[in-house]
Amino acid sequence: MPELSPDLSGEWRIDPNHTRIGFSTRHAMVTKVRGAFNDVEGIINADAGNPANSSVRVTIKVASIDTRSAQRDEHLRTNDFFDAPNYPEITFVSSRIDQIEEMNFIVIGNLTIRGVTQEISLPSSSSGWSGTRPGRCVRGSRDPAALTASSSA
Repeated sequence: MPELSPDLSGEWRIDPNHTRIGFSTRHAMVTKVRGAFNDVEGIINADAGNPANSSVRVTIKVASIDTRSAQRDEHLRTNDFFDAPNYPEITFVSSRIDQIEEMNFIVIGNLTIRGVTQEISLPSSSSGWSGTRPGRCVRGSRDPAALTASSSA
C-alpha cells in the first residue's frame, strides 16, 4: 500500500468550525429526526509512515445538541436521554486505526455515552490536505458512520 505523505504526520486539531457530528434517528417509528452536536473538539495524532501508530480523541459537549427544536433538545438533555447535567460529554478514543486503501481507514475505538463505553468502528477517508498559509496546513476528511445504539435508561 502506498505510504501517506510524511507532511501529514503530527498533531492535528479538529476545527470545530468545519466539523459536523450529525445523527439521524427514528421518532415514534414514523419519521426521522436529524440533528447535530455543535460543540466538538479533538486531536488526531497522525503517523503517516505507519498509520497504525496514529490516534484520535474526540469530545462532544452534550449540551450542544441541536435538532432544530428547542423543546426536543431540552428533553434530549434530560435524564430520559443523555442526562447532560451528570454526563456532559460524549467521548471517542481510538484503540486502533487500520489503513484499508491509500486514503481510507477504519478507526476502531471506544465511544462513551452516559458512562457506558462500547467499542465501535468508524470508516474514515481523507480527501487530501493543503497549505493555507506558511506554517499552517489543513486536512479534509469525510467520516460517515452508522451507529446502532441502545439504552437501558
